[in-house]
Amino acid sequence: MNALIATRFSDAKQIGNTSTETQLEVCEKYCRESCLKVVGYHKVEAESAGASNVARIAELLDFCKQHQGKAQSLVVYKLDRFARDVSLHYYLKAELLKIGITLRSATEPIDSSPVGELMETVLAGIAQFDNSIKRERVKLAMRHLLENGIWPWKAPIGYKNVKNENGKAGVTIFDEKCVNQVNEMFELYGSGKVTQMELVRIMKEKRIYDYSGKLLNFSPQLINKILNNKFYIGIMKTKDWDQEYGGKHEPLIKVDLFNRCQEVLHPNSFKGIKHTRDNPIFPLRDRLYCGLCSHKMTAAVCSGRAKKYPVYYCMNKKCTAKQKSIWKDKFEIEFQDYLFTLKPDEEKVNEFLKAILIKYNDRKIEFENNSTTIRKQLDELEKEKQYTLGLGRKQILDEDDLREQLKEIKAKMLKTKALLNESHGEEFKIEYLLEFGNNILRNFPVIWNEVDISYKIRLQRVLFPEKIIYSYPGFSNTKLSPIFRQIEDFTASYVSNVTRLGFEPRLRE
Repeated sequence: MNALIATRFSDAKQIGNTSTETQLEVCEKYCRESCLKVVGYHKVEAESAGASNVARIAELLDFCKQHQGKAQSLVVYKLDRFARDVSLHYYLKAELLKIGITLRSATEPIDSSPVGELMETVLAGIAQFDNSIKRERVKLAMRHLLENGIWPWKAPIGYKNVKNENGKAGVTIFDEKCVNQVNEMFELYGSGKVTQMELVRIMKEKRIYDYSGKLLNFSPQLINKILNNKFYIGIMKTKDWDQEYGGKHEPLIKVDLFNRCQEVLHPNSFKGIKHTRDNPIFPLRDRLYCGLCSHKMTAAVCSGRAKKYPVYYCMNKKCTAKQKSIWKDKFEIEFQDYLFTLKPDEEKVNEFLKAILIKYNDRKIEFENNSTTIRKQLDELEKEKQYTLGLGRKQILDEDDLREQLKEIKAKMLKTKALLNESHGEEFKIEYLLEFGNNILRNFPVIWNEVDISYKIRLQRVLFPEKIIYSYPGFSNTKLSPIFRQIEDFTASYVSNVTRLGFEPRLRE
């Protein structure tokens, strides 16, 4: 009987594990042992499992149809190499049977027996489950990026994607080729003098290109999508999660301009961007509570006779506070003053960081000693491997014994290399990291005042894991960051020459 072999791997990192060469070697061995003559090969390289599942199956079927009548079996390394969905697996199997070809796995016990059919169903289900788990992990990774202020998908027009030093998604930056034109679009539409259709004509006449040299086609749908996209004011949202996230990217336009555009777009329903948790105007809304009634506080821009006033206020109508609203500027200055009272004593911080450095160096020596021992084990295994190969060349060992001993040695080497990887992490300058942490602890009140909205909120969440309480006047909290408690506990236990001052508020210098 004749057979076809199909191999696929989705990532170059798989080389040496389930690479094309490994799959081919196993499949050819299976064919030899099953008395099958290989008459064709189908190789798919560096393609992900979810990117083109249906297209991949169609391509494989086309290959098999070219060998209709010439081959009776299709051999794959594993069932999940091509079909990672139960329905697709049985579709592939059924279509193959129509052209007289049976599906075989070189590494899995499937056949036409009841047990073989049961195993085939189980394995196909496991492949689908595994693919679903990976897809869920990707979604969680995307959400993690959003929570950290990074947009993991293609950036909207006016921005461009960049990668960080590790080659992963970084903070999007302005696309200098078209950023000014996008800003102009908001300005024109926000004036109320230009319609969306007129914007289409204006933008097309300008013949705008993006950073890649692509001519942008400003259709009515694209114009509407841009004008409604909060990404341009630093707020990210995706259809997968009904939640807004503060982006680290620089906002292209101001909130009030975006609001004007929304008022033109939705004249009967728009109420303004006032209550988003990551609103750049009100950084303290995130976890702010009233100290008198324990209700959540919020913020809004209130209209006066002559101008508008941004204020923080308690939402509880039954609150006993005499004046429930506080002007934004006064409120945030008071909060910054409160942050100065939380700064730990610098001498305590320095002693704490010194202790960390000593512990790190001790641990580093331990890892280096362990790595040296493991490298010696690897050298011994390499010598054993070469000695065994010499026995094979001298025909002292027959082919089966040689293969078995080499397999055992390689397994030991893989395990030892894994131990080496665990004991030898990526090196970095701990001094730089400690200095960075020291700067944060010494200057976090100033840092909070200077950074953008996303960093303000992140810093607040680190400093105050639970609540920020305001008591008209005066700030307090229910729980401070664990780092403060660790510094205090450490210095209380190990530094006898430092007076235990605690975290009583002290005057700003």
